[in-house]
Amino acid sequence: MNFKYGDRFFFENRKQHPHRLTRPQLEAIRKTTLAALLCYFTETKVVPVFVMKVLGPGNYVENCDEILAGTNVFNYL
Repeated sequence: MNFKYGDRFFFENRKQHPHRLTRPQLEAIRKTTLAALLCYFTETKVVPVFVMKVLGPGNYVENCDEILAGTNVFNYL
């Protein structure tokens, strides 16, 4: 089953909800990472680029300022 179509408040459910998100807002949500959320909503200064993976080649610790510079979803808050 695909529950997102039955949930009228699911953020991508554009046809049913009268206050749906705009296309730029949806694109910003899709590009947002867990690392960006952790940086924005906590006092963390550095986080791994891929938060749920073990550190190693391709997954390094990044400064939150760098991560948030590439994220514009927080402009809509």
